[in-house]
Amino acid sequence: SGSVPELIEDNNATAGNQVGVGYAPDFVISSISTGPTANIGGQLLATITVCNQGTQAGSAPLDVFFSTDTFISINDYISSGMPVPYLEAGACATITENVWAPYQSGTYYAGAIIDRWGGIPELFKDNNAAASGTVVVVGP
Repeated sequence: SGSVPELIEDNNATAGNQVGVGYAPDFVISSISTGPTANIGGQLLATITVCNQGTQAGSAPLDVFFSTDTFISINDYISSGMPVPYLEAGACATITENVWAPYQSGTYYAGAIIDRWGGIPELFKDNNAAASGTVVVVGP
């Protein structure tokens, strides 16, 4: 309330972490990794860890993308979709699957998005994508 005289009064408050309140899952990609290289249109192994940090169990579709930058979105090259097991609140699962590399050579970031269309009710939607390190796609 400004009852104590201070030199600077505009630094007396700050916001903490975002807190989800309610009964819903909250899926996050906690890690994604692939091999460092792939042939054009070839397969490479992806290992993705998905966690449910929400308050209820659930499942959602998982898709792998390749992007020329670290921002993974539904506008990037979609490689593969894969099932995610039903996850209890607080649980994680690691999924390892072969995915398809892009059909154009270049340097890409492999990434994943869980629930890319947003159809599953969750506590947060802004934490559903993650990128890995780079993958070099080579070909003739």
